Amino acid sequence: MTRTLIFAALALTATTAAATPPARTLEDTFWDYVADEDPLFATDAGLHTHDDKLPDLSAPALAKRITAFETFLHDFDHPSPKQVLPPADDLALMRHYAQARL
Repeated sequence: MTRTLIFAALALTATTAAATPPARTLEDTFWDYVADEDPLFATDAGLHTHDDKLPDLSAPALAKRITAFETFLHDFDHPSPKQVLPPADDLALMRHYAQARL
């Protein structure tokens, strides 16, 4: 009887874990944005879902990109309670990348 309950609990835990998608971190959101906005970078990084795209270099797209990177820089320094910050060295790399794009 005890074994049956343990197996049932493990099965329930596995089902719940599989049904709940992992939380999106600020790091995931940042690098997904970078890949979408700079498909050449994404391709160089090995994300081949962007191989058939080129970056939009129009004035409106550049203005939007600047605003997005400014927002990311703000979020790095003032994360909301729901945002999960990456380790310090990853955060430093992301901050440097965002600042270089401004």
